Amino acid sequence: RARGTTGTRATTARDADGRDLRAPRAAYVHLPFCRSRCYYCDFAISVVGRAGETRPDVDAAMRRYGAATRAEIAATARAMRANGALASSAPLETVFFGGGTPSLMPADEIGAILGSLRETFGLAADAEVSAEMDPGTFDEEKLRAFLAAGVNRVSLGVQSFDDGVLQRAGRSHDARAAEEAIDTLRRCGVPRWSADLISGLPGVDAKTWRTSLERVIEAGGDHVSGY
Repeated sequence: RARGTTGTRATTARDADGRDLRAPRAAYVHLPFCRSRCYYCDFAISVVGRAGETRPDVDAAMRRYGAATRAEIAATARAMRANGALASSAPLETVFFGGGTPSLMPADEIGAILGSLRETFGLAADAEVSAEMDPGTFDEEKLRAFLAAGVNRVSLGVQSFDDGVLQRAGRSHDARAAEEAIDTLRRCGVPRWSADLISGLPGVDAKTWRTSLERVIEAGGDHVSGY
């Protein structure tokens, strides 16, 4: 707990704008479902198989997970209220849906989770709401549904534009799928998007790394996360 003291009276630590430093500014929501596990991945995920998200049992599991996430949001808020951390809370400024592959989730579940965050913690009118999306896991219809649900930034899991590198890393897409995903982002008018690139994968050298960086820049990406 961030607290200061004045004499014997405890006061809550605040930033330059007077906001309680204990109050949340951002929320990370982990959505663990993936079609496969990439060879370098050590995240907590649940593998559903290729196109597994279309299976009724997987859809049901995703919806149960969404309900559990909303319950956790409510429980977290109760705990924060109990220690006074929400007494003067400003609304959330950023929300990040990570995974896993959030683009496999039903868009209405994304909207429902955002709704819970908004009702519980508040969500700034200009809040940045990001979702990780992998090439080949969404089409124009699904992306538009995510935008309608409240997502306004996409973090695209490109990793490389070299097919050999992608295959050796166990990625489920190829370079063409990455290009098609970027085209879809453009057609749908995504306000901001970023591309993930990994420099240390087997087969990546200075030339392939430079090529991947240049292709993202040429495509108009707002940001590159380099690993």
